[in-house]
Amino acid sequence: MMYRVAVAGLIVILLEVIWLCRGGDGEWEKKILDKEGIENMILLHFDIDDEEEVAEPVIFPSEDTKIRVLLKTTGFRSLYHEEVKIESDCKYTLYRSGEVEGVDFEPQDILSISSDSNLWNEYNIIKIVPEDYGKKLTLLSLQRSYGPPVYRGTLEVHKTSQGLLVINELNLEEYLYGIVPSEMPASYPMEALKAQAISARTFAYRFILYPGYPAVNAHLDDSTTYQVYNNITEQQRTNRAVDETACRILYTGEGSLAESYYYSTSCGLGADGDVWGKSDYPVYLEGKFINNKYMKNYINKQKNGSLKQRNVSYNNEKKFSEYLKEGNPQDFEKGENWYRWEYTVENINTGLLYDKLQSAYESDPDSVLTLINEEYCHEEISDFGIVLDMEITERGRGGNARALLITTDQNTFCVRGDNTIRRVLLQENHEFVLQDNSVGIQSSLLPSAFFVLNTGKVCSNVVGYTLVGGGLGHGVGMSQNGAKHMAAAGYKAEEILGYFYNDCIIYEGG
Repeated sequence: MMYRVAVAGLIVILLEVIWLCRGGDGEWEKKILDKEGIENMILLHFDIDDEEEVAEPVIFPSEDTKIRVLLKTTGFRSLYHEEVKIESDCKYTLYRSGEVEGVDFEPQDILSISSDSNLWNEYNIIKIVPEDYGKKLTLLSLQRSYGPPVYRGTLEVHKTSQGLLVINELNLEEYLYGIVPSEMPASYPMEALKAQAISARTFAYRFILYPGYPAVNAHLDDSTTYQVYNNITEQQRTNRAVDETACRILYTGEGSLAESYYYSTSCGLGADGDVWGKSDYPVYLEGKFINNKYMKNYINKQKNGSLKQRNVSYNNEKKFSEYLKEGNPQDFEKGENWYRWEYTVENINTGLLYDKLQSAYESDPDSVLTLINEEYCHEEISDFGIVLDMEITERGRGGNARALLITTDQNTFCVRGDNTIRRVLLQENHEFVLQDNSVGIQSSLLPSAFFVLNTGKVCSNVVGYTLVGGGLGHGVGMSQNGAKHMAAAGYKAEEILGYFYNDCIIYEGG
């Protein structure tokens, strides 16, 4: 197998994939790249800076790169299935792990698999392969938004003590056919769809290199924990966006794979990349203004060879509150429903609030700290009492809530982290009033951490609160509706991605 490698601008053909690293004597040595599956990848080597100790390999996907996706149950509630029912519109074969011969099934034959089926051997792995490449398998035991979902590639079923795991293995590019329409409406402008395809491909490829489920040899799952896959059936326009950006992924200027996070809608401001507690987030994930003025400035600076952007600075409570109230007529998403929203809790369910704090502490003790002797400490949440006050005490530069202080007559709690705050403040009411007065529903988290908190008190006790906020999602990386409006304004996918992931570069595998 030959590999193309670019070194200092020259293309050479190698029979082995190598990179260079500095040995103990200070000389650059060749090292063999031994990552499994490298035959389906291409390595690009960047110029070596004399100040750098290691020149990292840059690996690209090819058209043959495979991805393995764990499929969750209906509603994306669990990884473990009680039963798996499969059919196909062509002949298909069941293979047991460790056996060469398979069992053939005719088109429309329904295969039912459960933990007590007589289909298993000692390896407890079954693989279903359609006879014709390009034909699909239907998972009848599963429901997605369009009904029982159909899958390209193969399906693999693992028997475990907790239930059945189902893995869909297919080409990365075909996987994206199921990602893009599930993450972005096919009616969006083509350049936005292309930006989504490149961002989603980059996101997925990171987990091909660093799998999320190594114990079962799966790269990621099909839920919002990673990317929503195959919840919407394939669409012609989204398939075209994937095809026209084939094998293109985002790399940083330093030559590492970009962290291509994205979310639905901004409030006009983006968040820094530390919303999940990662303090050493990359520079290109710093919060940005998402408006026409700064996009034009970015394009002009790009033409002039100066790409540095002005980062947001809305961590002041008054400044951020005024911004949410007034907005900015230049904001790309000012017409989107989730651009502004309001949430009202008339009567706090203190039992639910206590349960959510306790659950958050059990999941991550750093997310809920208790004030003891004037210091915030790790402490099991016991005495809760009556809520006396609630306030946001820290914001990120984009205005997103970073710390929430809850004072009761028994204790004071500091809730830290965007997602924890979003989860804790969502009560039984899951309805949000959007800026067109329609109602939006959120089941587990507040729409975003971009909000201001106003409490309602009776006799000095907090009985309820109102949140006035904006945006939908974590706020890091690319706003999908921001990309839609940028594309509608005539910007290309490359320009959209360059703005949201500042200084990152699109490279093409093959």
